[in-house]
Amino acid sequence: MDALSSAISIAGQILKHYDKIKKARAELRVLVKLVRTVKPLLEDFLTEMRSGGRVLSRSDSRWIETLNLALEGANEVVVKVVRNPIKVAMVPSWYSTKILDANSAIKEAMEFIKMTTGTLAAKAANMSEQLVDDFSSLESSVRSVGEQLEGLPEMIAQAMKENNQSLLEQLSQQHGDGTAEDLKRQVVDLKTEHEHELQHVKDSAYRAELEAALALSRVVRTAMVPDELKCPITLELMEEPVMLVQTGQTYDRKAILTWLIDHPHKCPLTGDFEGEAKVQPNYVVKGLVETWVDAEQAREAERVEMERVRAAEHAAAEEKDSQIYQLQRRQSQLRRQLAASDPRAASEFGSHGAAGEPVTLPAVSVEQQSGAAEVVPPLPPHWTQHRDETSGYDYFYNDVTGTTQWERPVADAPAPARAAPPTPPPTP
Repeated sequence: MDALSSAISIAGQILKHYDKIKKARAELRVLVKLVRTVKPLLEDFLTEMRSGGRVLSRSDSRWIETLNLALEGANEVVVKVVRNPIKVAMVPSWYSTKILDANSAIKEAMEFIKMTTGTLAAKAANMSEQLVDDFSSLESSVRSVGEQLEGLPEMIAQAMKENNQSLLEQLSQQHGDGTAEDLKRQVVDLKTEHEHELQHVKDSAYRAELEAALALSRVVRTAMVPDELKCPITLELMEEPVMLVQTGQTYDRKAILTWLIDHPHKCPLTGDFEGEAKVQPNYVVKGLVETWVDAEQAREAERVEMERVRAAEHAAAEEKDSQIYQLQRRQSQLRRQLAASDPRAASEFGSHGAAGEPVTLPAVSVEQQSGAAEVVPPLPPHWTQHRDETSGYDYFYNDVTGTTQWERPVADAPAPARAAPPTPPPTP
């Protein structure tokens, strides 16, 4: 049952995160519609399983586990679209795979629920019929994502090299969420994530997209380096800036020494010079480079910390949602058990029928209020006492009848013992 509860909880997280997306692609909108439809169906299925005391079959366990993994992937997509929407455009295979897996798992879940009995099966069948077109359109839409986004990394790279701000702004509006500067930062911030993914991905198309995305990250990062800190030869950040003494021009040490092997008397920027080439460290530029690198590292550290905090908040929110959901389900279960065993106690427990609505917990007994040290009689046979973790109250369970109740059961009073005959008076 825990796996099914987890799937319901993840579905709730998908819906919650989706509300934060400013601009969603068509296929993602359809997927969220499917999640919104299947979530209450899963809740009803869980309720029916618990109320009937049923145990999940092996086939049920398989589709629920598949659904869990697929919904986790869909939730990952939604969260990424919220935080860094350019990821979808950079690696469409990642996006498409997650969406298709969720689509298939939801369809499979509804097919299995249709095989149950009663109103739930009829409800699942009706929903499946209504969603046929959505399942189909989602598949066809996702399969065209790669074609729609083909060549986008190259287009961004070209715009960066040409410093075409208008094109970058246009691409940001179409595929990102913000300005051209936001787009650049999003591309650079994905570099570490893509390097990690590349170590585990085997699919050739997926690897090709990751490699293209990494190459773009390097291009964008280079383009973001101030011109005065770039080596005129490599057009990249100078790691060890040195000055060519004869001309006063500054280059990266490795680049200029390699250049001078083939051009011993020529400066890349000013042309020929006389005498033997000499280079010396340019400490001023070196200091500027170090300052810029420190600022970038601080920004990256801040971004990583923000991601850590967001992940911690996300985990805490998930845990809270799970606890609330379990509390609601436990209250519903207790209400049904009480209704079956003691209608009067059930009405005192609360008259609201839907999970999550407020309930009235049973009143504390006089003994609990006063704390009096009263001798409590032992429980009758087959009764055991338990603590309800969600409410903190004790309840009692009969393992023969299956009865659950709040009131402490009392054994039937024994019949009074027959009185002994009176002692006859002594004989005179």
